Amino acid sequence: MSSAVAFYPALALAALGAILDLRYKRLPNWLCGALAVAAGAGLAFAEGVGLLPWAVLHAAIALIIGMALFALGAIGGGDAKFYTAAALSIPANSLAAPMALLGYTSVSGLVLLIIMMAWRRIRNPAGSRSLRKGAAVPYGVAIAAGLWLAILVQPALTDDPKMDFGRGDLLPDSMKTTPSPKNGAAGED
Repeated sequence: MSSAVAFYPALALAALGAILDLRYKRLPNWLCGALAVAAGAGLAFAEGVGLLPWAVLHAAIALIIGMALFALGAIGGGDAKFYTAAALSIPANSLAAPMALLGYTSVSGLVLLIIMMAWRRIRNPAGSRSLRKGAAVPYGVAIAAGLWLAILVQPALTDDPKMDFGRGDLLPDSMKTTPSPKNGAAGED
């Protein structure tokens, strides 16, 4: 099985989570569980079981921080569980990989928030108070976008082999980076 195919179920479940969160403002437990299984299985099929302990470490840290944020009322419990499940596809064998998922998710969340604020302003230009009162942000959309970007885009942006756990083949050749030869052309002595 190619590593590209190994991550398709996790990516599809993340997209489903984004749709459900947009429509119903919920990320059901069955979906978080299915994403966790698909993400871990995808990593195991793509890279073998050697990176699974690192992915579990990443997920455990994500769950602890996510539940703390949930207890503070900063995010929903479904968001914490959904991010934790997504984290199982990104091993923490280097700090760069989990930070890529967190960074892409954060930027996606900011873009989502700006879009929601603009939409609310367009729909009610006179008295809208932005997103202060009663507006739930479907952060599952940002988590799904962060996972897609971390799996599909990040390996193409870096030459760091720790960032490409077999995922570089998900992109077309035109988007892949190739290391440039140092001190002259390849093959020169």
